Amino acid sequence: MDTFIDLSHWNETVDFQRVKQAGICAALLNAGEGLTINDPTFEARAAEARAANLDVGAYFFGLPAEDATKQAEHFLTVLEPVRAHLTLRTALDFETVPAGAGAFDWIVTFNHVVEREMRRFPLFYSYTSYIQDLHLPRPVGSGLWLSAFGPNDGADHGSIAPTPWRKWLAHQYASTATVHGVSGHCDISHTPAIGLLRC
Repeated sequence: MDTFIDLSHWNETVDFQRVKQAGICAALLNAGEGLTINDPTFEARAAEARAANLDVGAYFFGLPAEDATKQAEHFLTVLEPVRAHLTLRTALDFETVPAGAGAFDWIVTFNHVVEREMRRFPLFYSYTSYIQDLHLPRPVGSGLWLSAFGPNDGADHGSIAPTPWRKWLAHQYASTATVHGVSGHCDISHTPAIGLLRC
């Protein structure tokens, strides 16, 4: 398994050289959310992570109460200055309660707008009970990045992909990880091979 972390401005200090030395192979960075919010750390961290020879991806926090097309366009605008640093596909973080009856159509719309520009659908990130409540008729995106912590004690307690997926592509197994180079706790995930997440 290859291990990666995901970061946002809530992770105040990050030394990507130390992160790399700790055995982490990639960082997925928050780019923003909704129609107007940008993560102020995104652009600089994308460059810093690549300089440390980490694979880099970007995720976007989707808000189902706001227009899917406009949010996808916002995401793409934020990505544009750092496209050269991105080696991993994008990801849609979809977990806002309530999602609403039109969640499936919202996700599909968002994904198609991103795919037209990036040539790959985003990964779909969410957690088990939320996914079950969505009652999706089929898998969405280019793979499931599943959040499933168990006791959330920093250890991997395993997970089973919820319907309609048969397996996950990446598993976020804790939000309390201690990683050298990152101040405080951070989210940590693994994947059978980081190459499976590349663009």
